[in-house]
This record gives sequence, C-alpha cells and structure tokens, in this order.
Amino acid sequence: MDLGRILTYFIESGREGRKVDLKRELHLETKSERARFAKDVLAMANTSGGPGYLIIGVVDLKDRTSTRPEDYISGFAPTDMDEFERTIQQTLEYYCNPPPVAHLQEMIHPTTGRTLGVVVVPRSQDQPHMVKVDGEGLRANDVYVRRGTATFPASREELQRMFEKRGELPVLISMSGKPITESHLQQLRTQLGRPVDEVISIPHELDDAQPYAPQILERVRQTGLTPEEWASLPIVLNAHPLSPANAVLMAVVHGLKGCFPDVIRWRRVGNTQEYEVAEILHPQPLRDQAARSGIV
Repeated sequence: MDLGRILTYFIESGREGRKVDLKRELHLETKSERARFAKDVLAMANTSGGPGYLIIGVVDLKDRTSTRPEDYISGFAPTDMDEFERTIQQTLEYYCNPPPVAHLQEMIHPTTGRTLGVVVVPRSQDQPHMVKVDGEGLRANDVYVRRGTATFPASREELQRMFEKRGELPVLISMSGKPITESHLQQLRTQLGRPVDEVISIPHELDDAQPYAPQILERVRQTGLTPEEWASLPIVLNAHPLSPANAVLMAVVHGLKGCFPDVIRWRRVGNTQEYEVAEILHPQPLRDQAARSGIV
C-alpha cells in the first residue's frame, strides 16, 4: 500500500476527511485515552467508503501556527512499536463488538525525515461495530459513525443500512451552490432506488479572472475523499452550473474514478424559484456506446 500517494494531500494541507483523521500524538496509557481511541476506530469502521486512516504525528490545519513542515510534523516515536501495536489490538478487543480490524504502519515524511504512524482501518464487512463496555465517552451497545470530519452516534437509518448489508450507498458531491433539502434527498432516493449516504457540499464560486482547472482541482481535494473512495464509491455529482467548469470537473472525476459519475439534472417547479430533481443522468453508458459504435 502506497501510503504516501494516498495521504500526502491530507498531511501537507492539514485537512481531514470522512475516512482520514490527523492526530498530533496518540497515547494509550490510560483508560480514557484507550476509550477515545476505540471510539475513533469504531466510527471509521462503521462509515462506508474505503479504508480509514488515523495519522499520528501531524498537526491539523486549525492548530497550525506555521507552514514549515518542521513545525506541523511532530512525528511518532513510541518506546516499543510492537507493544504499541499490541495495545491497539487489546483496546479494540476490550471496547468493541465485534472488534474492527486495524493495523499500525509507519511512513517517513519525505521533507522532515520524521516517522509518522498510520493506523489503517480496512473497509469492514462486519458492521455495525458496537461499544462492548462502558468507558469515558462510551456507552455499551452504542454505534458511532463519521459524518464529514466529526464522530456522531449512528442514526436509526444508518443502523438499518448496516444491518441490512445494503452495500455501498451513493455519496452526493454538491458544487452547485443550491442547498440540498430533505425533499431533494427523498426525490434522489426515488430516482436512485436507495438513499444517499452523505452529502458533501463544496464552495461553488469560481474566480473568472483565474484558470478554472486549478480551482476545480482544489474543490475536488476539499471533498476529503481518499483515492480508494474515489475509485470505489458510487458518486452522484451535483455540478457547478457553468458548463466550462463542468467539463473540467467531469474530467478530474473521470481520472479519479476511471469512469464518469452519475449527474443530477434539476428542473424548475412551475413559475416559482424552487427546483426539483428531474432525473439522474448516466454519462458513462453513453460514453461506452459512443466508443463502441463511433456514434451515439
């Protein structure tokens, strides 16, 4: 696994993602520290998408006071790496039912030469992972998930999805500037035949005085999705209304996924200023048909 390719953006930007958590340090000496760690891993394991990563030895963006890597790369150097790994496994066995799979890896930060620790939480087929025993901030039988970059108790619908083993649910990436309402989510559920797992809203304004491509690339990075998630998750795109920006965005997403995502087409409701979901467009089959026949 090329951790550098997967995690460099998050490490250098200081931004976290739905499956990426940055920690300046990680201590597991006390029960409260172990309980907090178990909660983090439970949430990662219960959240759909690719593997989760807890990166140890990196200061996140909100706590950075400098742009120098020497200042935001604190490094990870436990006294005994094997003992630290055993503590991780014992902690998950004690607090979690069933215990999620997790393993500790090391990577060298290329600029500072400092070692980082990465707790990798592979995609789980054993959801939901529940709290086994009470602990600080934990209550037996609770289930946690990540929404955006924060951890929350799972909703009834999220629990139902886990129990039903419905597989990966679509992630809606919204760059249109239009708010996504509960009514829209219900319309999408009808169109897609399944609920949207998460809505990731990205700023839509573009600076017309600057090239579009770098701006679109930055907004794609702001989704917080890892390369594995781009390649594996069902993604529905609510794109920027400007056609040139859409073309650039679709090219970037195609490069990440290896295919075109489904796209929402909006329709005005009568003569009002309200909009509804008209249909879900499927560009990839059209692309494939054109490639086979040379004509649509």
